[in-house]
Amino acid sequence: MPLTMRPATPADVPDLAAIYFSAFHDNPVAMACFPASSPACRDFIAASFTEEMADPRAHWLVVTDPDAPESPDQPIACAKWVRPAAAAAGEPN
Repeated sequence: MPLTMRPATPADVPDLAAIYFSAFHDNPVAMACFPASSPACRDFIAASFTEEMADPRAHWLVVTDPDAPESPDQPIACAKWVRPAAAAAGEPN
């Protein structure tokens, strides 16, 4: 199973939200703040991810499984990195 990595796109946001809730399903603090059973929380996380993707300092990556028969480009994992503001402005850290 060779996995591939690519930049995330806004179209990936529903899958990224699902990955988030799957990753933190057993974290009591995360689930107290953002319960997966709440449509409002799911919408909030998706809207937050969409907004964060628009930040030029943010870099989102997704991992896909090209051998998945029905969804070879569907994200199965993700990562986000945000450059520090000082580094983005060309200032030393």
